[in-house]
Amino acid sequence: MNKTTMESDVRVILGLYAQGEFDRGLALARQLQRAVPQAAITNYCLGHGLAALQRPAEALAFLRKATQAEPRNAEFMVRYGRALLDVGRIREAETTLQRAYDLNPRMPIGPYTLAVYYASINRFDAALPHFRKVLDAELPAEMRAGVTMDWATALIEVGQVDEASEVLREALKHGQSRAAALASLSQIKAFPLGSEEFLLIEEELAKAGVSGLARSSLLMAKAASFAAIGDYNREFDLILEAKAVRGGTTPLAGLSKLVDDLTTVVTPEVLEGLQARFGTSTFQPIYVVGLPRSGTTLTERILAAHSAVGGAGELQLVNDLARNVMGKHALASVVAAFSSLPAGRLQELLADIEATMRFLCPGVDRIVD
Repeated sequence: MNKTTMESDVRVILGLYAQGEFDRGLALARQLQRAVPQAAITNYCLGHGLAALQRPAEALAFLRKATQAEPRNAEFMVRYGRALLDVGRIREAETTLQRAYDLNPRMPIGPYTLAVYYASINRFDAALPHFRKVLDAELPAEMRAGVTMDWATALIEVGQVDEASEVLREALKHGQSRAAALASLSQIKAFPLGSEEFLLIEEELAKAGVSGLARSSLLMAKAASFAAIGDYNREFDLILEAKAVRGGTTPLAGLSKLVDDLTTVVTPEVLEGLQARFGTSTFQPIYVVGLPRSGTTLTERILAAHSAVGGAGELQLVNDLARNVMGKHALASVVAAFSSLPAGRLQELLADIEATMRFLCPGVDRIVD
């Protein structure tokens, strides 16, 4: 295949990705990568498509080839770093995304990717320095507004409410950030009825074209104002309206069945057998397990407040490990599934999880996830 044809095919593939047609683009990317397996761009296109379709483990090998072939391509490096995060290889991702930033400081997507990831696992302390690094760069106005709101949220989560309030009150001056800023400020302190901020909420709610997510957040902010004066009936009505506007439901029945099945199959006796065959006494993590909205995050934070305990955040590493090991096995055959691993392989995987948790929480005796 000549260079002109390859470049034309790449444009078609990336165009399909841009239109959200990842399945079609991926099929073409596979053909192109088979035809030109050593080219950086063909591996990048295939890895990009796999990652976009939530298949980061498959994407890694191709994205790694792309970065090895063009080690100074910051865009390739960022995509590879994101895939590393998605499979839980946080230490490598940090190094990779920092390298991308060093290659092109004018493209702050590397630190932004890390910041958003850490925020997603409730490690806002780790997210803050990366958000600051992004804000130090030259950004389009719309992106700066979004990153500023993310930064303010992280500040609130780590208890730096005074600085967060200053950031949010500055954001009130800009229309594109106003709804989000009002919602965040109301979490710090409810607005008195009739105050300037409360009237701004009413003004934003009256606008046409407000997104469902923004409207829901504004209604919750308004509800907080009524709660502050003890009008709980009005507060509850607004909360119900906010939930209806937001839409979506938690698959509670399915989650409850999963927990019931786990407690039935994974008995203390099964756990003791697995511990005897595969366990290690060198590391003692604390895992908090529960259904959504059951208090797992609060429990994790209470435990992490102890000086000898570090909070790793809400990682998916153990869940991902279990899912990969189980594969197509039924839950009832959990022992057989783990026993089918090559000798020492499970210990290697657990050691990697331990290393990641210690990377996130250095210098403590116990780590909670």
